[in-house]
Amino acid sequence: MTLHLVAPGLLGPLPRDVDPSTLPRPRRLETLLARADTAEAPSGCPPTLFRLFGIDPAAAGGAACSYLAEFDEPPRGWLSRADPVHLVPDQDRLLLFDLQRDAVTAAEARELTEAFNAHFADDGLVLTRGPAGGWYLLAETRTAVRLHDLDDVVGRNLDGFLPEGPDADFWRRLLNEAQMLCHGLACNARREAAGALPISGLWFSGGGALPAVPGPAPIRGAAGAGYLLAGLCRIADVPRVEADEVLRDGGLLLFAVHADDFVATLQEP
Repeated sequence: MTLHLVAPGLLGPLPRDVDPSTLPRPRRLETLLARADTAEAPSGCPPTLFRLFGIDPAAAGGAACSYLAEFDEPPRGWLSRADPVHLVPDQDRLLLFDLQRDAVTAAEARELTEAFNAHFADDGLVLTRGPAGGWYLLAETRTAVRLHDLDDVVGRNLDGFLPEGPDADFWRRLLNEAQMLCHGLACNARREAAGALPISGLWFSGGGALPAVPGPAPIRGAAGAGYLLAGLCRIADVPRVEADEVLRDGGLLLFAVHADDFVATLQEP
């Protein structure tokens, strides 16, 4: 049996010009890698999971798979993730941070979705929040754009991760307008007063429709957390099992992207 262990955050995140193969590694990890087979793989966790399920990452919509698992029904159209984020101006760049540690409350989510949907109604866009807290943007028409995953952008200058492709101009305008919209949210004053990061924008990722499954998945079962993995198991008819062939756990990645915060917490008396 071949075991596939997907461990986001194991080697980073890293600057885009750093080759992970040049970094020193713990001895036990080095031993494990020495006994493994080497193969080409796509960059990032979602594309890697798609490839393990036999799905072309370029033709897959990660948001649609997550939506299927979270809502227990397929999305009615083209979909992307739309996660609230905090943006920090830093000289000539704009840094992006997620809100995992300053979660958006139900009341704040209602204010944000109502404001967004009223503003963008003529664009055929609908923002919704799932029962487990996932954020999704439903578009009436398909769009040709490449969107970067939020995990790749956290703590970095977002200029290097802006939308690309034929419809990139629309999505870049959407990012800018969402920033202006969020700036006027009344809930931000309350968040700041409570010591939480204000909502200053939305980050769109995982765009597309539900992918077609070309045939039986190359793996026999999967175990791990996350709605993307759950959605992939559902569309590919792969059972969730205890003896896993795919493990998806975001704890290591959460530590990697929030390393300074975790170190500060550990150092507190």
